[in-house]
Amino acid sequence: MLVSPNQESLPDPVSPIGLAYLAGALRAAGHEVSILDLCFSPDIEASIREGLKVFPPDIIGLSIRNVDNTAYPGTVSYIDPLRRVVGLLRRLSPAPIVAGGSGFTIMPEELLSLLDLEMGIVGEGEGSMVRLLASERSEEVPGLVRTTGGKFEATLPPSPSLDIDGLPQPAWDLLDLRTYLREGGTCNMQSKRGCAFQCIYCTYPLIEGGRVRLRDPKKVVAEMEGLQRDYGIDHFFFVDNVFNYPPHHAEAICERILAQNLRIRWSCYAHPGYMSSKQAALMARSGCESVEFGTDSGSAAILAALRKNFGPSEIVRASFSCRKAGLQFCHSLILGGPGEDRNTLDETFRLMDEIDPTAVIAMIGVRVYPGTPLAQMLVRDGYLSPEDIAYPPKFYLSETLGDEVVDLVVKKAEGSRIWSVPGRSINYSVRLQRLLRKRGKMGPTWGYMRYRRGRGQSAGAEGEGGESEEA
Repeated sequence: MLVSPNQESLPDPVSPIGLAYLAGALRAAGHEVSILDLCFSPDIEASIREGLKVFPPDIIGLSIRNVDNTAYPGTVSYIDPLRRVVGLLRRLSPAPIVAGGSGFTIMPEELLSLLDLEMGIVGEGEGSMVRLLASERSEEVPGLVRTTGGKFEATLPPSPSLDIDGLPQPAWDLLDLRTYLREGGTCNMQSKRGCAFQCIYCTYPLIEGGRVRLRDPKKVVAEMEGLQRDYGIDHFFFVDNVFNYPPHHAEAICERILAQNLRIRWSCYAHPGYMSSKQAALMARSGCESVEFGTDSGSAAILAALRKNFGPSEIVRASFSCRKAGLQFCHSLILGGPGEDRNTLDETFRLMDEIDPTAVIAMIGVRVYPGTPLAQMLVRDGYLSPEDIAYPPKFYLSETLGDEVVDLVVKKAEGSRIWSVPGRSINYSVRLQRLLRKRGKMGPTWGYMRYRRGRGQSAGAEGEGGESEEA
């Protein structure tokens, strides 16, 4: 039994695509598999009890996607809910529990300790979990970690990056995809793994590796066709860290969608440095409706400090390309990082005003994760000790601004139709999300921010995330 304990609904409920891939690999190896997805469960204990009754497992795989919401200063930890799920699984089943997932891969030693678990798998599970179930010698399983007598032990390093084009089909039938489409607005799709970029805060290279591995565009589109045919899925979100890199691969997927005459709508994360007018137009023709750029800043100095390989001119060009093609576009920012001051913040504010995107999502501070260049820099400079990085959540705030950055960002966002600040719940709430879904609005919720009536308010508006307007 593979268990997904994630119940986070903001910015949208996210189907556990990693477990679908893992279930497909386990099935192909001859195992009986079920997925217990707790995302929409109103009663966790009842759901776990019923799931174990219907499918008593020999082993349980626990997927840990995130440990917190990464939003400052309104940080929400998921550790206590995870502890509750682990406790219920232990009380209601004798099956051993193996942890895994992206969140676990980032901080395995800390999570085994926090959740009082004995073992887990770091890295991609499709190969290692199959090996674990087939092997009598646990020390031969790549990426397996254990705690024995309170001591953390790793056997082999994680497997070399898998050939994802050769993986079995995800077991989509084990998930309630129609509910995810209705509540989340999209169905997840993956066309690649790995990240070749060097952003100082990012965990993608740690989770998926630094080499980009591509799926055959024909297989990607065939999977989308099957999901539309079998489940009525017509809105997709590409969960790739960057969809439009390498450009030839993204464009091949678009061309394949057009060649198959597939009537779908989709959205993705994108890199502003690789978005051209030609690419944007092709994406729009193939059904793309919206693009979210990992822009981080509008200041050349801050972009360089974050090791982004683009500058303000590329941000402007990408925005123009999207507008020309009729694509909605959002710029996701990380404000208050190394070197940030009032001048660099004003540069970002002015650039966002100039390009006037569909939406701006402003995260405050930089979440520090173990193993990233930012964490290594902060340990070297004495800002943090190695033991303090993983948990509780740590955020880096500019030494020049400190918490003043919160007030400056809030002041900019207040009253704006297009600025969202998750850390202060500005234009960011379950209430707004539910209003949009109730009215049949599909795709990312930020795509509708500009077109709402009324004006946003600052945090604290009756606990509803500052939403006073109707959708």
